[in-house]
This record gives sequence, structure tokens and C-alpha cells, in this order.
Amino acid sequence: MTAAPKTAAAMMTADKITAAQRACEEAYMQSGAPDSRSLYFKLFGALEEIRKLPEQA
Repeated sequence: MTAAPKTAAAMMTADKITAAQRACEEAYMQSGAPDSRSLYFKLFGALEEIRKLPEQA
């Protein structure tokens, strides 16, 4: 069984998710904060905004 080919919109969404994750991780690593919860809250918020993009199209 092969996976269905990704559409351009799905690939763009995946790229935006990856970029948001990297940005949040980088900000967390530079902050020196001992609590990783802030990373996950920021990432969750960014992913929710990205998730809404295909719905708006």
C-alpha cells in the first residue's frame, strides 16, 4: 500500500508546520527557560493558526 501523493497545499502546510516548530524550538533553546511547557503552548498556538489556513481557502 502506497501513500497518496501530497497536494501542493498539503506540502505547503507541512512546511509551515515544520518552520513553526523550528522557530519555537530555537526560541526556547535561546531563552534558557527551564520549563518546556512554554515551547509547547507556543507551538500549539502556531499549529492551530496553520491548521486554519486550508479551511479559509
